[in-house]
Formats: sequence, C-alpha cells, structure tokens
Amino acid sequence: MAERSTADLALTLTRAGRTPLPVQVADGIRALIMSGALAPGDALPSTRFLAQRLSVSRGTIVAAFDQLISEGALLASQGRPTTVHPSLPAHLLQQVSAAAPDPTAASTRRPASPGASTAAAPGRPD
Repeated sequence: MAERSTADLALTLTRAGRTPLPVQVADGIRALIMSGALAPGDALPSTRFLAQRLSVSRGTIVAAFDQLISEGALLASQGRPTTVHPSLPAHLLQQVSAAAPDPTAASTRRPASPGASTAAAPGRPD
C-alpha cells in the first residue's frame, strides 16, 4: 500500500457554482479513484491538511469523507489515515475498468437487433 502525497490530489473547487463544496470534494476524490489515480489502500491527507490546502473549512472535508465512507469508497479507522477502501465496491471497480478501454471490445460488439447501428449518437460516448 503506497501512500500518496497531498499534491497528488488535484482537486479544483468552484465557489461560484451551484454544487456545494463538500459534494465537489467528494466528486473529485471519487473521480481520482475511478480514474485509477488513487488506488485501493492509498492514504489520503488529513482533513485538517486538505481543508487548509483547499481553503475550506474542515467540516467541508469531513462531510465529503463521510459521504465516501458511506459509499464504501474510503475506509477510516481511529488512529490511522483515511485510505481508499482496499476492497472497493463493485460499482466503483466497474467504473475504473470501464475507464480503461478494451482494445478487443470493438471487434466483438454486435448490434442489439438486426439493422441496429452500433455507432454512438453525436456527443455521446460509444
């Protein structure tokens, strides 16, 4: 289990947006997990340190961590750093594997019904 530095948490918050800051933090960490930038077992920075780095209240970070803990994405234990859950839930693992395209997938796709197109609609991923 490798520990990552706080610099690896490239989170950007938009204060003028409609999305609450704790949701933005949780979404950012979730995206880092789903992209593979944060791997199972990786330690996250302390809530105090991350709050200071992002210029938000510690409560904002605690709320984001609590949400991700309830989803099963993070694991918290007293006296230890909060980590990416070593056994990520299936829905997060599926999203991580879906983010990495399978080079053989294009050759094995079949239309859903005779005459159906396999092309993606404009602006929508395949």
